[in-house]
Amino acid sequence: MAKITPEEKQRMLEELNIEQFPKNEKGFYILPDAVFDKYMNCLPDGTVNESATYTAYYGGRLQALNNEVRSQGGKALQAQLRQRRSFAETIDIMLRRPATPEDIAKFGLNKDATQLDAITAAAVMQAAKGNIKAQEYLRDTAGEKPVDRQEISGNIITEADKSLIDKIQKRLDNMHNE
Repeated sequence: MAKITPEEKQRMLEELNIEQFPKNEKGFYILPDAVFDKYMNCLPDGTVNESATYTAYYGGRLQALNNEVRSQGGKALQAQLRQRRSFAETIDIMLRRPATPEDIAKFGLNKDATQLDAITAAAVMQAAKGNIKAQEYLRDTAGEKPVDRQEISGNIITEADKSLIDKIQKRLDNMHNE
């Protein structure tokens, strides 16, 4: 927002003729929203817009008029955040849903079986048929996944490094001998 000179503010106020507008119970002017937006750079402190959402201060600074407006915005944000779920939470919810009647019949599950039970039963059936990926899935899920190990070979310390280490060691030895 561009700064305006005091003379420009005075000219705008004269153009506005603010006395023509009603006042609220606190004695501040109430302007239609469009007028408020146009003249907010020069409005006297406390002037409010018609929709009662903002109050103006000289220089065009605005402040939410009441806590109710802020509270409504805060409540809407909290509701939106509650609706958001992490991917893991969504998967957990989906896996805890009841298994379909078809899956219960197909895999011989209990009537209160979940989708996780049906998926596990399907993986067991596939593994029994020789599906290596299903066998690995079951092994890994059961916590028996083999540890991946990597070995680093080669000489990573150079001759210059060894020389520097020797110099440092000699300094340390000399410090202890003093």
